[in-house]
Amino acid sequence: MDAGFYEVPLVLDGVDRTMRIDFNVLCDAERVSGINYLMDWDRQISGNGLRALCWACWKRNDPRLAVLPVEQAIDQVGLILGKHAATVLAALTEAWLASMPDAEEVARESDPTAPTTPAH
Repeated sequence: MDAGFYEVPLVLDGVDRTMRIDFNVLCDAERVSGINYLMDWDRQISGNGLRALCWACWKRNDPRLAVLPVEQAIDQVGLILGKHAATVLAALTEAWLASMPDAEEVARESDPTAPTTPAH
């Protein structure tokens, strides 16, 4: 099942990759990094946090990352990031912001009677 998450395609070193933030990606990255991405996103992300998040995004579509032990796969992601950190951070930020619900949507879900547009 696909919840319609926003994807940002990338080509890094000739390999198609996708930055897609969904709940499973966040949980996988949290499991290996110990970072709570839902609470700590607005703080500066660490190198370990970035590697873990990219690994969690890319492992489903990259058979090489999927078959390596987690630590080795994350090290491989670090090598990719070393060459493409700015590009990856831009795509990751775009995917993150696009995957978050807007304030109006959250208000509607918590109070279906709430107005959909601000009153003037």
